[in-house]
Amino acid sequence: MKNKTKTVIFAGCARLPANAATAEMVGILVVELEVDSRDMRIVGVVCNSLPPLGQKFLINLLVGRELEEGLQEAIREIPKRYISITQRAIIAALEEVQERYEEYQEARRKQASSPNQSRKG
Repeated sequence: MKNKTKTVIFAGCARLPANAATAEMVGILVVELEVDSRDMRIVGVVCNSLPPLGQKFLINLLVGRELEEGLQEAIREIPKRYISITQRAIIAALEEVQERYEEYQEARRKQASSPNQSRKG
């Protein structure tokens, strides 16, 4: 049997500015990060409401980074490298991803330390 990588999807969303081209049609920007659960590195990125070059930028910026520290580094790079009306929405969505990740890690810690955790023996 092949050892398949198990991944986890973290998603964040943010409201698009009213004057963004896609705001009238979509209204919300969603960023989804697929993360390898073994080392918490980003292996895939999907974002709606961005033009192709913006999507390519986000993929190149995020894939391969470790989620906890790498995401913060990427967020700091966005204002320097992606000059767009949607910049703040991208950052806000990624900050929400960071929050979902922290909640996920906390739930895993609680589960691991739970005395009622079932164990296979």
